[in-house]
Amino acid sequence: MTDPAHIRRLCDSIHDALALAEHPPSSSGTPSGGVGQSRPPIPTTILSAKEDLKAKLVSWARMIGEDGEFVIDCDDDTLSIAAWVYTKADWLADHPAADDFVDEIDECVRALRRPYASKEERFLVTVMAGVRVYAYPWERTVLLPDGTVGDTYQLRQELYQRTRKEILPAANVSAVLDKIFGMEVSADAIRKAAKRGTLEKRPEGFLVERVIERFGLEPKHVAI
Repeated sequence: MTDPAHIRRLCDSIHDALALAEHPPSSSGTPSGGVGQSRPPIPTTILSAKEDLKAKLVSWARMIGEDGEFVIDCDDDTLSIAAWVYTKADWLADHPAADDFVDEIDECVRALRRPYASKEERFLVTVMAGVRVYAYPWERTVLLPDGTVGDTYQLRQELYQRTRKEILPAANVSAVLDKIFGMEVSADAIRKAAKRGTLEKRPEGFLVERVIERFGLEPKHVAI
């Protein structure tokens, strides 16, 4: 079920994706095309992705305008159309095709970002035979060490569930919360909670699940 906030975030992400496509990071890690810098040619894959994004946005804007009886009063460029769709997020979220909109536009945004992906964007999906397997946010499947292909979402959920049941020292709990769940809880905060009697400490350490509940945290690294 798609909600208005999801649609708005997706529309906002279009601006960032287009900015990255126009000014990709240079080898030094800074945006290219600045003063004194030569601007590399935009890859054909990016040009195609930009055209595809605009075409899909135009199609969806027309659908919204026709079905919702709205006047499409925006300029004929990608950012303006995305901004107009943003204003219709509440209406679109209730439309039967809302999920299709999210899937289509999300894939377009990923296509723009994919050529400039950095390793920092990857997240841990699973650990198999001692090997850590990572994936980029747009990857629906991932190649596993045994040669099989796994579903990223399913593997991620399994990793969440396994990790929640682990009992570890405070420092290790802090590390897995950061690396796997995207949560920030220091080892010192965990120990202090135990001293205050608000968090159970076992002989082996702390149950990850209890730490998550104690600090009222929500995963930032949401499975796709």
